[in-house]
Amino acid sequence: MNETEINIKQIISHPNSYNVVRILREGPLKEETIIKYLQTAPKLNRKNSMKTLKELEKYNLIANFNVKQELYYLLIKDFYVIRIPPKELLDNLQKRSSIPKAVKERFLSNIKRFFSSYVSSNRKLIADFETDLIAILINTELTNLISELRKKPMELKVFQKKCSDFEIIRKLFARLDIIDIIDEDERSKDSWVFLKTDLQLKFFFPEYLIKSITEKLNNKKLEKIVALKALYSLKRSYLKIEKPKIFEELNARIQNKLELALSLEKKGDNPKNLAKELKKLYKEVGDYDNRRIWEKKFLEWQN
Repeated sequence: MNETEINIKQIISHPNSYNVVRILREGPLKEETIIKYLQTAPKLNRKNSMKTLKELEKYNLIANFNVKQELYYLLIKDFYVIRIPPKELLDNLQKRSSIPKAVKERFLSNIKRFFSSYVSSNRKLIADFETDLIAILINTELTNLISELRKKPMELKVFQKKCSDFEIIRKLFARLDIIDIIDEDERSKDSWVFLKTDLQLKFFFPEYLIKSITEKLNNKKLEKIVALKALYSLKRSYLKIEKPKIFEELNARIQNKLELALSLEKKGDNPKNLAKELKKLYKEVGDYDNRRIWEKKFLEWQN
């Protein structure tokens, strides 16, 4: 995981950040609407709400656009949580001489059985995209426990001391197959807590918003200019993040034609063909405002 991915994970792990992503899954919202929503949380003032938005924007999770001097935000990168084997733990498990061999073998057998079933079950995979696993990621205590268990198993009594409410956390982790508690043997009272499944964020472009925004526009639940700017912003963000080479090439073509068009306009010419090309290029690159500017110029020069 690179530094950017670690920073994004840390941001998303904050409840306020997750709440912004969650409400923007429905479509674009005014900045003021988001801030008012965030301020319903205890001790979250306007300054901290603005900071949350800026951090999400910095790491290309959301983008903004202006409509009639009002700022809107739009989700441009969504995520879900998947389970993965606890690689760090598995790599170092055989070095843990303090853990009885029989206990380690039972754990390895359990984890192999779990993942062979998990990856072949669409029902389990789909269910895991829901809020239970995300709820763990946005809980600092639970993520800290998982971080420790990634490195090495814990004796049950040690794990118990680290929990603010042992029974609730034990039941939650067991229900969600996060941990595996294994007894040493029938005669011993000692038990070990293993990380059974680790959690990983997977990011994707929220293509579903195109349909959602279009439907809201058709049902008159979203103002036309807001819908259009949001769709253009989605296109621009997709190219910028997912297809950077194409994005750069389009911008280079725009710059060349723009310089030529402005030069001809300065000389008193009406480069309507260049205006038509720029209008098309700005549409391809997802720049609504400049597309409108060159559309107007084209119509003026055509007449």
